[in-house]
Amino acid sequence: MLKPTYTSAAVRKQQSMSNTKTFPDGIRVFKPNEKAPAFVKGEIVIKRKELQTWLNDQDDEVRLTIKESHKGSYYLEVNNYKPENKNTASFNAQAPGKKDELADDLPF
Repeated sequence: MLKPTYTSAAVRKQQSMSNTKTFPDGIRVFKPNEKAPAFVKGEIVIKRKELQTWLNDQDDEVRLTIKESHKGSYYLEVNNYKPENKNTASFNAQAPGKKDELADDLPF
């Protein structure tokens, strides 16, 4: 099993997404202040110019996952998951003129 590597923004695009953790530049997430009400779940700090520069190199949609480190602090990681392109249409499609075999087994 490959261990994940942690890289700077300049190197991220060159490495395989399967074993590289990607962290966004210019945005950070923090646990709420201990005096904050229960409905406050965290705080996000954005450095506009730094985030905009990073976003210019990304796709139209960027998914970020909020995670908790071993030390208990929050951090953001880019969710690079890409579902496999399975052809679901072939599962539902039937050959023309072929009788639905499941229809005979249904009790209604």
